[in-house]
Amino acid sequence: MAFFVPLDLLVFYLFFEASLVPMFFLWHLGRRTPALSAVKFFITRPWLVVDVVGIIALYFIQQRATGIGTFDYVVLSANAENRRDDDFAAH
Repeated sequence: MAFFVPLDLLVFYLFFEASLVPMFFLWHLGRRTPALSAVKFFITRPWLVVDVVGIIALYFIQQRATGIGTFDYVVLSANAENRRDDDFAAH
């Protein structure tokens, strides 16, 4: 459950990926057909690619907005709140 702890999105992603390896073996032990467990494991793969693309996109959006790219969740959320306040004040 270490993927709930990090406030750095890149570390979160790496821990989440590492947590899926034991899940493959749990699916494999619970089924008589190993092919089904492999299918379940690989069904999650495209969504994980979408996740990492989104995390990298957040880095570049942050870099464009502030000049400093970061994966730190606290900084990203603080800048999102500031940006939302600026958008609200502009209207």
